[in-house]
Amino acid sequence: MRTVMMAIAFYASTIVALAGSGLGYDDSFQISYLSNPQLDGSLVTLASANFHGSSVPGVFICANVYVFSPDEFMVSCCSCAVTGHGIVSLSGTSLLAGVVSVPTRVTVKLVATLPVSGPGCAGNATAPTPKLAIGLRAWATRVHTATPNFGTETAFENAPLGPMELGSLTSTCSSSSTRTCSCL
Repeated sequence: MRTVMMAIAFYASTIVALAGSGLGYDDSFQISYLSNPQLDGSLVTLASANFHGSSVPGVFICANVYVFSPDEFMVSCCSCAVTGHGIVSLSGTSLLAGVVSVPTRVTVKLVATLPVSGPGCAGNATAPTPKLAIGLRAWATRVHTATPNFGTETAFENAPLGPMELGSLTSTCSSSSTRTCSCL
């Protein structure tokens, strides 16, 4: 009887452990927010831990960026190449370029992938079955409107990525009503 109970306990703990995992790696999906993205100084900064190596020219990961307004509407999306030793900065205004009614706060979700095909990351943000990558690092710089204005910088939080969320991000990004943000 004791052996049966131990086997049941082991099986149950395995199910619980696996239930919390998502697609890809721990850092394949990250989330944060920007307050006052329309103000100068509001940034998303991206870097790579160089897990995939940059000694080979052209090797990089793609940071797929998805931006949501407070009403949960995707207002923009894009895919930025992040080299092993490089840095990419996206201003709040570049994330919201072309958005008519600019929100005062946005949720920013990132999915790290390997390039789908060819040079660059074009098309990665809308690829239905991307190859998830490891090693993306990201920080959000938020501008606060106290007098004088000041900013704070915090790291994005890792989150489990489920297949429903990944499918929703890529299909909504390919919608004609979603604006394209730009990588600097």
